[in-house]
Amino acid sequence: MNKLVCIACPAGCEMILEIKNGKVISVKNNKCPKGSTYAAEEIESPKRVITTCVKTDLSVKWLPVKTSSPVPKEKLFDFLAEISKIKISKPVKAGDKIAEKLLGFEGIDLIAGRTIEI
Repeated sequence: MNKLVCIACPAGCEMILEIKNGKVISVKNNKCPKGSTYAAEEIESPKRVITTCVKTDLSVKWLPVKTSSPVPKEKLFDFLAEISKIKISKPVKAGDKIAEKLLGFEGIDLIAGRTIEI
């Protein structure tokens, strides 16, 4: 018996999962259909949005950034290593793309979390 708390909606259901060979076979105690989908994704192909900071040469030393979409959990440290190489030397606006296609992943861009001027 495996337990997992669902975060797909505010209910926070404590689901009971049956897992076989890395695949979710059954989900119990979820109050909505989102729980089954969340459980399958979390067990079979977990992903996370990365939120961190990059260095700048501007008035503020650090710029908060995040990935535009979740990254595969097993590649998390590869993405962080790539992000750590980035240094901002020009003004940016919140929402600007800082980098595109991180590690060659289509649709995973790095987005500025705030506006920084010179």
